[in-house]
Amino acid sequence: MSSVSLCADGTRLASSSINGEIRLFDVESRKPLPFPEHDGERWLGWIQRGLVALSPDGQLLAGLGQGTLTVRNANSGELVSKYEQVAAPICFSPDSRSLAGMTEAGVRIWNTGDWSSRLVGAPLAITLHQSRSLVFTSDGSRLIICPTHLGGKIKVWNIADNRMEEGLTGLDRPCSISTQGSRVAAVGCEG
Repeated sequence: MSSVSLCADGTRLASSSINGEIRLFDVESRKPLPFPEHDGERWLGWIQRGLVALSPDGQLLAGLGQGTLTVRNANSGELVSKYEQVAAPICFSPDSRSLAGMTEAGVRIWNTGDWSSRLVGAPLAITLHQSRSLVFTSDGSRLIICPTHLGGKIKVWNIADNRMEEGLTGLDRPCSISTQGSRVAAVGCEG
């Protein structure tokens, strides 16, 4: 398995495998949910060696593979949006109203209502393939970014104020982060 994503209420689980197969499961029954074909494209194979993100409300399924971000309706399989030159990681905000991902221009946040987007401020200077982990805080007010090129410094971006806050330090080569409320947990390549 390449990645997994669970919706906020814990009823649906999305997974992607190394061969690009996307599956959506009903957690209680542990059974896969049926996948429709859409536009002649079988939904099970729309990414390769990528990752999947299920929106917290369980309505949107984002798949990222070979530089293409594809967002589909998790119920119908219908294509909602598609973007080229996007790299891992990707993540939804807790209210499912935003999707963040890495692009050549830097971190981009898409509004899932109308798919307009904006770049996270220029001072961030993080571009394609320069982030290991990306996560919104539980209130959606901040985006926490673990870049590959800034040593042990984790970046905290205040979305409302469009500014960088104090970075978090003290970890050699951080590679994965998680947050709940006012706490951040991180793990580094060295343990």
